[in-house]
Amino acid sequence: MKKTIDNDNNKTAFLPALFSGAGGKIVAVFAALFVFGVIILLFSGSGEQKQADGGDFCESEYISQLENKLESMISEIDGVGKVNVMLTLEGSAKSIFAKDVASSSAADESHSSRSDNSSVVFGSGSSSSREPVSIGEVYPTVRGVAVVCDGAVNSAVREKVISLVTCALNISTNRVCVTN
Repeated sequence: MKKTIDNDNNKTAFLPALFSGAGGKIVAVFAALFVFGVIILLFSGSGEQKQADGGDFCESEYISQLENKLESMISEIDGVGKVNVMLTLEGSAKSIFAKDVASSSAADESHSSRSDNSSVVFGSGSSSSREPVSIGEVYPTVRGVAVVCDGAVNSAVREKVISLVTCALNISTNRVCVTN
């Protein structure tokens, strides 16, 4: 027995006919799996976006964290009093990407030569969404630090503050100014 569906008269009868009978259960299962797969893809795509956004470098946030940590450490020194810290950065953050390096060398009687070819490694995926594989990030270096504190009138306190800042940030003393 063959069922025919009249498109003009029975447009709404198509779906019930599709899901009826033994073959209809299989179609219903595949439809449910398809909808479930689409939902999984939607949620997994948004998770990747959040992860990528969370990995971005924010210079102002980095500066603020360093300043707050320095203020906290400096305020622990006896006799410092109220503390304000400002720091400046040199350069910007740089990503380090994985590279594939191929070396070749040739030698003859008179001389030898060597050549190195390198190319950035890209992640798997479609050709339009391929991104280079990041293996790390180099943060900008501290250019200078200004510290204003009540205890800077005392030279011993000033020296302790300068020593703490230079050790914590691995910078020279000429990059630190402490005043009251």
